[in-house]
Amino acid sequence: MVLQGTTNLPEGLKLWVHVMEGRLPLGARKDFVGDENVIVHNGSIATDPPLDGGAQRSD
Repeated sequence: MVLQGTTNLPEGLKLWVHVMEGRLPLGARKDFVGDENVIVHNGSIATDPPLDGGAQRSD
């Protein structure tokens, strides 16, 4: 999975992208996948392929 988009955030800003799925027992969100190296470039952002974080779905 690759997430892409446009933004008006400043050039060179580093973002952490996390996709959440479900909740943990005390209500905290549960990460499904993530990329902590997304940089704004020319008004665009994109995660590195594949955005899987080594996660395996159990369902």
